[in-house]
Amino acid sequence: EINECLTFKYIVVFVEDSNYSVELDFMEGIGVVEIAISQNGSVIYSSSENILSPLRKYLQLPFGVSGEYCIEIKGDNGAYAYGCFEL
Repeated sequence: EINECLTFKYIVVFVEDSNYSVELDFMEGIGVVEIAISQNGSVIYSSSENILSPLRKYLQLPFGVSGEYCIEIKGDNGAYAYGCFEL
């Protein structure tokens, strides 16, 4: 069951509350991106990815977490996406 879905121009973010996961669907290659997930201003996940072609990426959050989280995706080309979700 999908809890929330955030849609940006080239990225769709699905949040699955039953298994505490975040799915990122990159619809096309967009180059290097920085991905960060934070809660209350503290970063709980971060990575740098080079998205060369369409890609589905799964991020696993710790089981049992709850509250509001924010995801931020920054591209080397100046692209920026930001959204919040609840678990």
